[in-house]
Amino acid sequence: MRARIVLIISVSFLLLNSCELTDLLLDEDPRDAITGSWKVEEDSELFKKNVAVRYYDVYITKDVSDSSLVWVDGFYELSGKVKMKLNGNNIEIPNQVVDGYSVEDGSGSIASDSKSIILYYYVDIGTGDKDVVRADYSRE
Repeated sequence: MRARIVLIISVSFLLLNSCELTDLLLDEDPRDAITGSWKVEEDSELFKKNVAVRYYDVYITKDVSDSSLVWVDGFYELSGKVKMKLNGNNIEIPNQVVDGYSVEDGSGSIASDSKSIILYYYVDIGTGDKDVVRADYSRE
């Protein structure tokens, strides 16, 4: 009988400890995989007239109050930050005005290895022209 009690206590202890470890592993923030610096290769309908493709850098940070949001500093080479909403590997860029430009109808996806992101969106630059954009984000 005593051996059974010791066995039950031991198994219970192991199960409780493994649950705590599992909880710690599950608390991982999926946004961590895409935060930081990215290289951008942007294909823009309006800028094609002057340059075939634009190259620049962006920096992605996590929103502090909403665990599904990230902010992109340098998006479309703007000085303000653009908000993106993550749902798994899918990205939604909500309509928003940044630096006087209206960013609209954006979507995209994150590669399974988190080393590339592809975004599609429109930018109303305020002249009545709407830029159609594809941006490829990459990093090593």
